[in-house]
Amino acid sequence: MSLDLSLSLQSVRLRRRNGSETQPRLNACRAFSLIEIIAVLAIISILAAAILPVLIRQIDYASEGTEATNLVAMATGFTQAVSAQRQIPGQGWDNFIATNIGWQLTAVQNNAQNNARA
Repeated sequence: MSLDLSLSLQSVRLRRRNGSETQPRLNACRAFSLIEIIAVLAIISILAAAILPVLIRQIDYASEGTEATNLVAMATGFTQAVSAQRQIPGQGWDNFIATNIGWQLTAVQNNAQNNARA
């Protein structure tokens, strides 16, 4: 054990004489600069601007599909109710459909985006 200690002391002395022992520098700490952070944020914003229209279009397609499915269900319920009751409602078509397909009246009157149906 004393041999190991003496060898390590000798290696420290040799490094000091040869100048190979490095002194810690004040600017040795690496970090991102402000310009690098701004560049990364600019790249992220360009990618987001490119992806955003595609995302909005996909959401629109999904809502169109849901609305088409709901309209088909309402049309089917309306025709079945007219066939079963043998009468066509005059004014209260929304109430007629809601009671026959089991939906709430507001679900028949408004779509998922809360726009009124005609």
